[in-house]
Amino acid sequence: MLALICVMSFFAKTTSFAATVKTVDMQDLGSGMYAYLGMLKNSKTTMYHRIKIEKKGLLLVTGGIFTSDGERYGMNTCLYDSNRRSLEPYGKSYVDATTEKFVVYGVNPGTYYIQVKNQKYYQISAAVLTAKDYGGVSKKKAQTLVHKKRLGGLVPAG
Repeated sequence: MLALICVMSFFAKTTSFAATVKTVDMQDLGSGMYAYLGMLKNSKTTMYHRIKIEKKGLLLVTGGIFTSDGERYGMNTCLYDSNRRSLEPYGKSYVDATTEKFVVYGVNPGTYYIQVKNQKYYQISAAVLTAKDYGGVSKKKAQTLVHKKRLGGLVPAG
């Protein structure tokens, strides 16, 4: 009986530190601005921040982690599509709000997730800007380029 209690207490203790996965909606601040402030109980949590894009455009993401001492640092993020397929390798997108480092994605309308891993205290912000897509899927629909005229475009993620 004593051995059974020891084994059960060992498993209860180790499973309490297991990693968890959560999905949250980012808070809509209006005018295409979104934010989320994460204050989690443990740092072994993977958070997916859901954001819904209404029109084709640009998604700008920034954020950072902060310690209990008030120190601020940058962090890694990753963009996922509506089926939670990664659109980039984790760690490729480093953002830091204090040094104004952000990442920009071209996005189509739909639901996207921004992943943050293993952070206890953090904040993440996103902005959605509409942009015109001049790309054509066929030669007939393609935009004509004119010499010495600037033309911007959009390449959606994924």
